[in-house]
Amino acid sequence: MANQQIILSLLSQLRDYLSKMKSLEPQVTSWKTFEKDWEKEWQIDRGLQLLIECSIDIGKEIITGLEIKKPTTYQEVFIILRQTGVVSEDTSKKMQDLAVFRNELVHDYLYLDREKIYNVFKNDLKYFERYLLEIGGFLKKIKPC
Repeated sequence: MANQQIILSLLSQLRDYLSKMKSLEPQVTSWKTFEKDWEKEWQIDRGLQLLIECSIDIGKEIITGLEIKKPTTYQEVFIILRQTGVVSEDTSKKMQDLAVFRNELVHDYLYLDREKIYNVFKNDLKYFERYLLEIGGFLKKIKPC
């Protein structure tokens, strides 16, 4: 895969973003602490956007390297990754949901329920860990060019 170095760099960046997000968990222990601290809310909002964008970029690079059908939406990135056996069905579905959430963060920010941001932060970071593991497993199966 000619773009494996790019993918490895993006994976490293995703790990860094995830580590930073996890470091916020002890500081945001409840909806009330989140709701009262706009700085943490903004950090989490932006952090989630970066996690999702980086995950999408990793998927797009893998798809480019495999020289297969190009996705037309962010959700389709994760559908194609599932169809080619790069990620599991469960991970694909959750990452598709997160791609939709990313669009809400970026485009519907005026109407986005703040509690939804909090819930994604509290409940969905594990899917980025799973995504990292599954992508890593896929990369171990292929030979670098």
